[in-house]
Amino acid sequence: KADPMATGFVAMRFGWTAYLVPFLFVYSPTLILFGEPADIAINVSTAIIGTYFGSVAVIGFFSRRMNTVLRVVLGIAGLAALVPFDVFDGASALNIAGVVVGAVAFSGVAAAQVAVFATNPQGSLGYRTGIAVAKTVTAKADGITGRPQPMGGSTNYIPIVNRGEVDFGFSNGMETLYAHKGIGTFEGRPHPNLRMVGRMFPLRTGLATVADMGATTVHDLKKLKGKRITSQYTSLSIIEIFIKGTLANANMSYSDFKAVPVSGFAKGMFALGEGKTDISWISLGSGAGRKVNTQLRGRGGFVYLDMDTSPEAHARFKKWMPAAKIVLESNTKMPGIKKPTHIVEIDYVLFTHKNMSDETVYKVTKALATNKAYLAKSMGAFNRLNPETFAEPQMAPYHPGALKAIKELGLKMGS
Repeated sequence: KADPMATGFVAMRFGWTAYLVPFLFVYSPTLILFGEPADIAINVSTAIIGTYFGSVAVIGFFSRRMNTVLRVVLGIAGLAALVPFDVFDGASALNIAGVVVGAVAFSGVAAAQVAVFATNPQGSLGYRTGIAVAKTVTAKADGITGRPQPMGGSTNYIPIVNRGEVDFGFSNGMETLYAHKGIGTFEGRPHPNLRMVGRMFPLRTGLATVADMGATTVHDLKKLKGKRITSQYTSLSIIEIFIKGTLANANMSYSDFKAVPVSGFAKGMFALGEGKTDISWISLGSGAGRKVNTQLRGRGGFVYLDMDTSPEAHARFKKWMPAAKIVLESNTKMPGIKKPTHIVEIDYVLFTHKNMSDETVYKVTKALATNKAYLAKSMGAFNRLNPETFAEPQMAPYHPGALKAIKELGLKMGS
């Protein structure tokens, strides 16, 4: 189903040397190993170097996306290095110039700093966020290549970022607050080196069950007493707090159900699709959530449970989740949203550590705060990013590099 012309052009970019090298064989037999050993060594070496430079220029990527000027310079340098040194007087000087210019240009590309973004496992919303952010940083932050690194879960990688072993990480705002202060799910284990970069978007998520079980609101859970519900979430323990808060909203608790321990967020979602649990926590619009909905297609998919917005129920919810709020999700095209439904919204934030380079954090912050459209192309959740409130969350102190960008952009800081 691919476009024939687009496929042809891509193939030509990959195979461009096939159009050129045969002509070089004619002009310089040394390339087919006829001639003096020294001449063969020189011409073969410069041809390999020229081909490499030219290929990088044609593809336009080496550890990061390259701008047009750099591609043109590398392309010209590659062609100059490809010219056999014995074709005409001065060809050897052209070879040398091509190799030197290309090497200088190439060293600038190769020396680009790699910024690693720790994410939740593949298939999760956190992983998709990491891909979108890494692509944007690579394209928009000069001299920096973004690289997503899927890990077990934020409960596992927050300590790694705190120690400075990974550059950046994502988490929901509540878990970031708990980790920095050493409270809640991080009781007695403060992570004082964590530093805020900014809010990515408000994350929407909620408690869900299989549609054919007949529950549509949290109060319908009373009909499901004794059913299986996911618990523990060893690599992302904050999820159990979210579930406790939602159960409290319905004036219920884990004791009303049979707890099914899972290792991580995605595992908990997949458990619902695989029939290993009856109730689970699912992130709105996540790849894993879509997969679960497909798995449950024969049972009507899954359905988010509408939360109670009465003052009493809201107070019970806030006791568990002070940094979250209950919002109305009306997009019925989203898996699990059969009708306008009240679910949980909480900030999804990016953080780093205090020893991270100020310049790197400055460039990353500026790239993310000013490129909403580019981010949203990779992941629809970034349509909810509001640059004006990028710096509102105050789960930990802001990194000096982030503060510089925030001040320069005139963004409002939270209290």
